[in-house]
Amino acid sequence: MAGVLLVMAGIFAGYSIGMPAGHRISQWYGWRVSMDATDWRTSVLVTVLAGIVGSFWFYARSKSSYRNAAWAKCSGTPTRRG
Repeated sequence: MAGVLLVMAGIFAGYSIGMPAGHRISQWYGWRVSMDATDWRTSVLVTVLAGIVGSFWFYARSKSSYRNAAWAKCSGTPTRRG
């Protein structure tokens, strides 16, 4: 459960910090800044999908590392870190 809360907090922080930063950068370059409902939905969707993909990548990497360590422990071979 703590992992789910951590992911949700990361998505919220990324969105709430990234949106104002993106607006300021867009204004600085002279790009369009106003967002209608479709732009907001797309922005939220991209943020959530990026959070899920990033979380899955770290989860899969951690799981693989754990399984390699468990296999090495059972077989008596040294583990590879990294």
